[in-house]
Amino acid sequence: MYFMEALLHLKDATKKLHQHAGKVHQAILEDSLFSVILPIEKDDSPIDLEEYRSDHHRKAVADSITLLVYQSDNDLLDTDINIKCGVVTLTDQSIALINQFNAVKNDFKNATVQLRRLIKANNARKLSDALEFFQENQLRSLRKDIEAEKIVPVIESEWRLINRLFKSMNFEAIDLNRAYTNIHTFSQQIGAVSLSWARNHNSFKRLKDVEAQREFAEQHLQSKALNVALDLIEKNDGAPLAIVQTKPPKMIANLTFFQPTSEGKVRQVIKVSGIIAVVPPMPKVIYRRIDEMRTSSKPRCDSKLESSPYIVSLSAYRYKAKVDHKE
Repeated sequence: MYFMEALLHLKDATKKLHQHAGKVHQAILEDSLFSVILPIEKDDSPIDLEEYRSDHHRKAVADSITLLVYQSDNDLLDTDINIKCGVVTLTDQSIALINQFNAVKNDFKNATVQLRRLIKANNARKLSDALEFFQENQLRSLRKDIEAEKIVPVIESEWRLINRLFKSMNFEAIDLNRAYTNIHTFSQQIGAVSLSWARNHNSFKRLKDVEAQREFAEQHLQSKALNVALDLIEKNDGAPLAIVQTKPPKMIANLTFFQPTSEGKVRQVIKVSGIIAVVPPMPKVIYRRIDEMRTSSKPRCDSKLESSPYIVSLSAYRYKAKVDHKE
């Protein structure tokens, strides 16, 4: 059964995810070239850009890079260091292990997405509903055959085993954002890392027709708010709408290499998703506070939209008159 294969693939991917996290954690604790800079904003205090090599910082970095589960206020990491970004130097061996960890993360993500597609295809909201659906469907098919009745208890036993296996994965405790996100690694020496913030960060989703607009409204609204939105969509005469979503400030890193990369690059810009792992020597790290960054100019797409939302509950904007809506 395809569903069973997908479930077992996810189980195996989850197991490997935790195993590789453990390997990376241990490698960082034992790394002979460990050194870290952790820029942390504290009110108006100067940003600390010192290099640290203590066991305390080593464990904090290992925990941050390998954390896979949700953390509550009462279940914080065993450290008082709040890590949002940083640069760590490690040996080639540790970098290679992190790259393997990234590959395992990608496999875990693919396995999760594959299973979720199967769940959605069967109109189930969660995995437990899908498990029940497939179990009942299989048993219903077997009961059509009198001889198959003999193996029904076996099938039921198999499903109970699968349920126990899935529960043993503790899948719901996994923070998918952390489990999906790769750690940036660089095996080529870097001269400087400049960390800064992109303050204006809006996403735009164009809904070109009434059908797309209705579907979006039905996915995000309920009851009276949905009825109001659908009524406004009808009155819009099929004109396209733009959904504008404001996202939190995004950190980026500008990297400067000592030598051109294999692609001929001397500089590279990346989105920062935590700690950046590099080979020694420690690059010069520059950090710009979020309040030091200038507000970027109004996005071009934003300038094509009316100043006020047409459907407030959806943050849906109409395009200004005489604007070409072609993609």
